[in-house]
Amino acid sequence: MNPQSLVELVMHGSKLEKLWEETKPLGKLRWINLSSSVNLKELPDLSLATNLEEMDLNQCTSLVELPSSIGKASNLKKLDLVHCSSLVQLPSSIGDNTNLQNLDLSNCSSLVELPSSMDNLINLEKVNLSHCSSLVKFTCSHVRELNLAHCSTLVELAPSTGTLFNLEKLDLSHCSSIVELPSSVENATKLLHLNLEGCSSLMDLPSCIGNATSLQKFYLNNCSSLEKLPSSIGSASNLEKLDLSNCSNLVELPSSIGNAINLLYLSLIGCSRLVKLPSSMGNLTSLKILYLNNCSNLVELHYTIGNAISLEKLDLSNCSSLVKLPHSIGKATNLQKLKLVNCSSLVELPSSIGNLFKLQLLCLKGCSKLEVLPINIDMQSLNELDLTDCSLLKSFPQISTYIGVLRLKGTAIKEVPSSTRLWCRLATLQMSYTESLKQLPHALSCITELHLSNTEIQEISPWVKEISKLRRFVLSGCRKVVSLPQLSDSLSSLHAENCRSLERLDCSFHNP
Repeated sequence: MNPQSLVELVMHGSKLEKLWEETKPLGKLRWINLSSSVNLKELPDLSLATNLEEMDLNQCTSLVELPSSIGKASNLKKLDLVHCSSLVQLPSSIGDNTNLQNLDLSNCSSLVELPSSMDNLINLEKVNLSHCSSLVKFTCSHVRELNLAHCSTLVELAPSTGTLFNLEKLDLSHCSSIVELPSSVENATKLLHLNLEGCSSLMDLPSCIGNATSLQKFYLNNCSSLEKLPSSIGSASNLEKLDLSNCSNLVELPSSIGNAINLLYLSLIGCSRLVKLPSSMGNLTSLKILYLNNCSNLVELHYTIGNAISLEKLDLSNCSSLVKLPHSIGKATNLQKLKLVNCSSLVELPSSIGNLFKLQLLCLKGCSKLEVLPINIDMQSLNELDLTDCSLLKSFPQISTYIGVLRLKGTAIKEVPSSTRLWCRLATLQMSYTESLKQLPHALSCITELHLSNTEIQEISPWVKEISKLRRFVLSGCRKVVSLPQLSDSLSSLHAENCRSLERLDCSFHNP
């Protein structure tokens, strides 16, 4: 082999421990691929490989170090060291590779730190250090995309890192030891995407974080030590997505949040100490999605929420302290989905929900104190209404004649009005079994799913066969039921769980 003619060296999966001893004239060499050479312990002198552009050392798990001559490869643009689990450090000469654009060190689990000379890499665009579980500190000034996800021992970013004028994407997710960001992060005026998910030791953010005026996506979910956001967050005028899910120590949002007028998505799921939202939330006229699930201490929504006129999805499920919705909710006329699952303190809904002419889904499952629904309204877009386990609800819902899916299992409703025959869209009607249904022939033509659970009933009446559209019949914990009667030919699903006395099926199945 004439090394002077060599352009590509591809030895993927080789068993070599080293290539050659002496320095070779490799002036034409542009690409080295030694990936998955798990026995490789050292690289040759690369002093004369001045045109080398790409080197792939992925999964060279025995490689301990790179030669200092790597700095002579002045045209090197891409260096892949993924899963080089024995690599402890990079040589300081790496700073001489001023044309380097992409450096991937992900899963280099023995790597402790990087040389300060990396600040000289003025063309470096992407650095991936994710899962470098021994990395303690990082510094680099010119990078555009920086991934430090799952660097569990990383305590800090060196102050100079904050001078990242070119930084567009920073991922520090699951860096569980990092306590703070450098205040000089304000200089990252090009930053678009900041991910701090799972930074469980992070207690606060720099007061100047709002100076990152280009920021569009900001992830703080599972930052369980975070108590507040700085007021400057309102200055992040291009912010579109803010995720604060499971920030369990977050007590409040700053009123300045209302200045983030381009915000489209806000998640506060599991913010269990949050008692209220600021009135300025009404200024978020671009907001489309608001998640407040599991905010167990949230007592009310401010009336200004109705001013969030672009809101399409509002989820308040498991807000067990929520007593009511403000009347102004009716002004959020673009709302399509409203979920209030297990809002166990909710007593009523405002009549203004009748103004939500685009609402498609209303889920009130498990609202155990809900006694009545508004009447004399007809929500024309409402397709699904879930009232499952609203145990105090006695009156059949009369809020829309356009419903396609109606779930009434676990309610106290025993009557189905004859007007349901005119509900042309009704395709699914779930109800609990009750003997009174036999007096309602119009109901028997609508019901598609019938539930019977935990009762002392001993037999199922034969009139069940008259439920002509019945597709699913569920019996759970009916300990005394001995047999089942003939069922509708439309039945496709029969569940009988913990029916200990059930001995026979008097029904036959005709459907293929």
